Amino acid sequence: MPTQEEIGEHLDMTDRNFREIRDKLADRLGIDPERASWWQDTSMDLIRVEYIRYMREMASGRGGDQQYDLTRERAELTRELKLKARRENEEAEEVVRHVDVITEVLAQVSVKVAAAFDAILPKIKRQYGDLPPKAVEIIEKTVSDARNEVHGIELDWESFDEMEEAARSGEEGARPPESARADAAISLGE
Repeated sequence: MPTQEEIGEHLDMTDRNFREIRDKLADRLGIDPERASWWQDTSMDLIRVEYIRYMREMASGRGGDQQYDLTRERAELTRELKLKARRENEEAEEVVRHVDVITEVLAQVSVKVAAAFDAILPKIKRQYGDLPPKAVEIIEKTVSDARNEVHGIELDWESFDEMEEAARSGEEGARPPESARADAAISLGE
C-alpha cells in the first residue's frame, strides 16, 4: 500500500506533482478517480508503466489540455514568426525598390549634367564668337571644377535610413517632401 509520497519518490516527482496527475492516471487505469486512496490498492509497477505511457503521449503531442495549450502556443508563435519574417521581407523589398529608383534617377541626372557641362563652352562661343584664350581657360577650369564636384556626390545612406525609420515609426512630419528628402540624402564629397 504505497502512499502518495512513496509514489512520487518512485516516479521522481514530489507528492504534489503526483496529486496533480493522479486523476488522469486513475482514468487511464480504469479506476474511478473519486474513489479515495485508489493508489493504495494499485501496484507501484502498474502506476509507473501508466505514468510512462502518459508522459510519452504528452511528449508526442497527443496529451490532454496542457498539450493542447502547448500546441496552441507553438502554432501562435510559428504564425507570429512567419508574420515577422514576411514584414521584414517586405521592408527589405521596399529598400531595394528605393535603391533601384535612386540608382536610376542618379544615372539619368548624371547623363543630363554631363551634357549640360559639355554644352557650356560651345554656347558661350556661339554667343560671343571668338574668346580670348584666357577666358576659354577660365571657363574650362570652372566646368572641370563643377564636374569634379558633381562627380564627388555620394548618397548619405545614414541620413536616408534615419528619415525612412522616422517615417515608418509614424512620427508627425517625419516624411518631408520627396525633393527635400533627396536633398538631405545627398552630400558633396570633399
